Amino acid sequence: MIYMAGDNSLSIAGEADLDEMRRVGSSDDVNVLVLYDSFGPQGAERGRIEKDARNEHIQTLKELDSGDPKNLVAFAEWAVKHYPAERYGLILWSHGSGWRPEEVKQVAAKVGTQHLSANERSVTAVSRVLFRPTLETILALPTPAERAICIDDATGHSLDTIELGLALQQISAQLKRPLDLLGMDACLMSTLEVAYEVQPHAHYFVASEDLVPEGGWDYGLLLDALTAQPEMTGERLGRHVLDSYRRLRKGGSTRVNVAQTLAVFDLAHVNDLANAMDNFVCTLSPLLSQHSREVFDVLAGVKRFLDSTLWDVAGLCRLTADKFDSTELSQAAANVDEILAEGHGFVVRRKVLGGSEADYCGLAIYLPAMIDISTYYAKIAFAQQHQWLPFLNQLIPRFRRFR
Repeated sequence: MIYMAGDNSLSIAGEADLDEMRRVGSSDDVNVLVLYDSFGPQGAERGRIEKDARNEHIQTLKELDSGDPKNLVAFAEWAVKHYPAERYGLILWSHGSGWRPEEVKQVAAKVGTQHLSANERSVTAVSRVLFRPTLETILALPTPAERAICIDDATGHSLDTIELGLALQQISAQLKRPLDLLGMDACLMSTLEVAYEVQPHAHYFVASEDLVPEGGWDYGLLLDALTAQPEMTGERLGRHVLDSYRRLRKGGSTRVNVAQTLAVFDLAHVNDLANAMDNFVCTLSPLLSQHSREVFDVLAGVKRFLDSTLWDVAGLCRLTADKFDSTELSQAAANVDEILAEGHGFVVRRKVLGGSEADYCGLAIYLPAMIDISTYYAKIAFAQQHQWLPFLNQLIPRFRRFR
């Protein structure tokens, strides 16, 4: 199941990806099911992708809001009803500025937002949410200052974490079990917060902690592998996502100007990392009263994303521990590093192209070093069940003196 929210600047890229899918198409054992919402008022399309497009039975739907989680759930329900299978994978296809500026302005007018700045109407973080209810909530806030704090709605991702979790809960209930694979062909989705939120609803998770180039995944190579081995598990399919991505990028694509990262995670082990992070911050917290400057200085060497609100997990822990003469903190950081090592359980496989592997562990975490903590962050599962938010509440006010 491939849910393509392409009513934005990626519409042309979506057509190219559909062509890649049609190079292989479905088979007797593999159903390639797509909902594609392209740019313009012509409506979305839904159907089973075939190698010969003339044999496709594509439904043209009325114009729908692919940014409404109800439509994601409805697509999955349609797929399960008409094409039942032994295994299910879901790929969410969009990008980090999925709302066009004029759409942001239209939603702002609907909710009565006053004084919407030109910056907010452009491709800033306020346009990074896929789900419209999130955008409406953010733009309903009365002042630009409040919107500036809340634009990331939890962690600043292309998809709102809370609504994503609720949608996947309904989808897994429809399946009566978790998805075999959840993939994000979208920027910045490989974070601990997202992995933790989706863990009850999928066995394996594929995403990038950095930007994804416009061309995204190579669906031709991916479907070649899947149709040749339709019995493959979610883990194996995730590995093939990385194989096809690697082969495309090493082929010299001119679409790539940034480092490429992609990782496959076994979500059965996400609690191991969450608990290790609890141990790390609880060990670090007593040191902050005298050494918050040292922690602030550490951030200069950590790989960061999305306006310095997302930080590579392993790099953050490792470089912080290196600043302190503390055996306990060094051991806590080493535990995090071990869990994030490829092949040790949680990280099934990781690829980094065009950058240093030492900079990318495959997973990021929310740390808004230069702005206030989002008021929505407390609502996500990771913040409610672990110690990162209390740590941020202790750390971020101390950072103000260094800004």
